[in-house]
Amino acid sequence: MRDAAAAVANELELVCSVEKNDAKVDLTMRVFVNSKRLVAGDAFIFLRDENGELRVGVRHAICQQSNIPSSIISSRRMQIAVLAAVSHAISRTTNFSVYYKPRTNPSEFIIPYDQYMEATNNMEAMNSNFSVGMRFRMRIEREAAPEQRFTGTIIEIGDSDPLRWPGSKWRCLKVQWDATSAVPRPEKVSP
Repeated sequence: MRDAAAAVANELELVCSVEKNDAKVDLTMRVFVNSKRLVAGDAFIFLRDENGELRVGVRHAICQQSNIPSSIISSRRMQIAVLAAVSHAISRTTNFSVYYKPRTNPSEFIIPYDQYMEATNNMEAMNSNFSVGMRFRMRIEREAAPEQRFTGTIIEIGDSDPLRWPGSKWRCLKVQWDATSAVPRPEKVSP
C-alpha cells in the first residue's frame, strides 16, 4: 500500500476492537500515523490506482484545521495526488469510490443530482445567454474571508478542455477582470 504522496506504507493495518463502548483503533504503523498528524475526526481516503495498488490519503477534520498551522494543512501535493488518482481512474474508466458526509465534511464539488440534471437540460439555453463583450459577475467564497464579488468582460468563449473534450456542451468563458485584486481569480471560468 502507498499513501497518496507515494510513500510506502507496507505494514498499515487497522485493527478495531470495542471495549466498554469505546471504539479503539490500533495502528501498527505509528510512523505513518505520526507523519500525518492524525487527530480525532480525521478520515482515511482509500483509492485504487490503475495498477490495482491501494492508495491512502488523509482528510483532516474541518474543526481541527483552525488549530493547526497552515503549513501542515496545505499538503497540496497530497491533495493533488488524490485528485490525480481519481482523474486517472476516470480516464481509464476504472472504478473508484467517493465517500461524502455532508454533516461533517461539506464539499462543494459534489452537487445534487437534480441540480446537475437541470443544468444539463438547460445547457443550450444557458450557453446562448453568453456572448463576447458581455459583462460578467462572479462571487468568490473562502473559508477565512467574507464573500467577494468581481466583475469583468467576456473576451472569449470556448471548450472547457479542447484536447480531452472537443465540442463539449460545457463552455468556458475567458474573462478580463475589471480591477486587480489580492484574491486570485481564474482567467477562465465555467458558467
